[in-house]
Amino acid sequence: MRISAGKRFDKGEVFVDYKHLNDKVAFLLPIPLTYDDDGDITGAPGVDANFGTMMGPEVAHNVYRNLGDGYDFDLNDGTHTELNQFTVKADFTLQNGWQLANNFRYRQSDTLRNGLFPTGGITDAQQRIDDLSTQYASQLPDNSHVELAFTNHPDTPFDVENNRGNGLVLNGNLLSVSVPLDEVINDLRFSKQFAIGQQQHDFSFGAYIANYDYEFVRYMATAMFEVADRARLVDAVIVDEQNQQIGSITENGILRYGSLYNNVDAGADIYAFYAADEWQITPALRLDLGGRYEVSELSGTVEGTQVVDLEASSTFADDNFITGNGEFKHIDREYKEFAWTAGLNYQESDELGYFVRYTDSFRAPNASDFNGNPDRDDLKVEPITMFEAGVKFSTDNFNLYATPFYTHFENMRFTDYIFDTTTNSYRDQTAYGDTKTYGVEVESFWQASDLLDFALTGTWQSAEYDTFNFTNQQGEAVDFGGNQLIRVPELSYRGVVGINLLDGRLRTELVAEYYGDRYGDVANTVELPSYHVFNLSMRYDINDEFVAYLNMQNIDNEVGLTEGNPRGGQFIGETNESNYFLARPILGRTISASLRYSF
Repeated sequence: MRISAGKRFDKGEVFVDYKHLNDKVAFLLPIPLTYDDDGDITGAPGVDANFGTMMGPEVAHNVYRNLGDGYDFDLNDGTHTELNQFTVKADFTLQNGWQLANNFRYRQSDTLRNGLFPTGGITDAQQRIDDLSTQYASQLPDNSHVELAFTNHPDTPFDVENNRGNGLVLNGNLLSVSVPLDEVINDLRFSKQFAIGQQQHDFSFGAYIANYDYEFVRYMATAMFEVADRARLVDAVIVDEQNQQIGSITENGILRYGSLYNNVDAGADIYAFYAADEWQITPALRLDLGGRYEVSELSGTVEGTQVVDLEASSTFADDNFITGNGEFKHIDREYKEFAWTAGLNYQESDELGYFVRYTDSFRAPNASDFNGNPDRDDLKVEPITMFEAGVKFSTDNFNLYATPFYTHFENMRFTDYIFDTTTNSYRDQTAYGDTKTYGVEVESFWQASDLLDFALTGTWQSAEYDTFNFTNQQGEAVDFGGNQLIRVPELSYRGVVGINLLDGRLRTELVAEYYGDRYGDVANTVELPSYHVFNLSMRYDINDEFVAYLNMQNIDNEVGLTEGNPRGGQFIGETNESNYFLARPILGRTISASLRYSF
């Protein structure tokens, strides 16, 4: 819902806007995949690579063990955002040609993200039985052994050799994150146009103030599943010599309750002062200058953790429950930095122009960087250098923009959170490095006739880690400098053929997209192959009030991977000798239709 109102005065105007949002979005994550006989990526047996998901009715809504009354986990919420936002914009003309513009925004939101995160470690069912038998050997009764059984289907035996045509099992994290947020932003700007001699200036300066405060609370339980769409929960049960169940390692499919915990209350005050000038040196040549000084003050508290035995279950699932210890450590940091930019624009003619821009900027740490560790001292301001130059050519029926660019990020900090499928807990490692990218972006449009037009946008880039240093789990120094940036393709483009019929009332667009080879890890061992996507969209103006739309995405059901399995390792990706792996493909063919009414 959105409500807007405005009022015009003799020398200005005020605009007020209220926005309310209550929205739920599905949170799609990696699924089990494999290769077919031709070497192409496809779903694991029992998994649809285009539309498959492990989320199903058995984990749709449950209450999991927690301190107190339990944790109500509703997977149907997905990412659920409730937002109230109030905006006021004011623009006034002052004396001597000065303009005042003030933008104020207050936002209050509550975001709940519930998801099923496959952890990796796709395993043969018999291997999982062997691993659990070894792990809990000292705690199993004499003359007993471990078997797998469906949690909610006791009359259906689990086929260790060929369940769902694959005989595999997989762990998944049922993760819930709650983030209430209050945010206030105000941007006050003064501007004036004036001339010095024959040269024109459009000068502005202002102040930006922001305050935000948020809570960050996480709960997680780790479960065992079969490998299949809408996967069923699997228990590891303990049976005696007569094959009678006498106990269980898991409870209702849960291997470990409380496998992750965070309780954070943090925020920031940000103050920035800026100035900019568009200096028209000649009718053809303009110089743009800008600078910004920013102060960021971070504060908050982070609760420490402890591992407890809930002693609420006869299984092992609640023996190692991570929760808060009631001890809160404070965050108190301040960062001060200056950024600036300079650009030249030369308009040789009405059709042809050139530009060049250099930017010296930064990325300062934010409060969320301390969510897991308030004592960390490795956070620094990361310098960013950007340079671009280009040419712009435009006529009545043809446009071309070509922009070579270069970026350099220094002293970047990377953190890899790896989920250990044996202990069912996260471990992390940190790396530092620089990245550099150079390339060219091209954007063009050709109106061939009233009936036909073409558009093409594309990017070629060489994006790599200049340095990437960390110490691996064996204590060895590793440097992945020179490797391609994670999930960044060297080549990507989007081409559109537009067809206009019925005097422009019917427009059809045929779209082809291409994404080149990428990697799902910094080591460049997990390849995300190149792929094409073909889409179709249509718009029909029925009359002055009604417009109909039809959209079809991924017409040929391409299986294009956008990421590997981050929880299996982003520095060095997860490998699996059985040729089964986790990755997130784009959605298969989807068709949508809509009708717009204007009045």
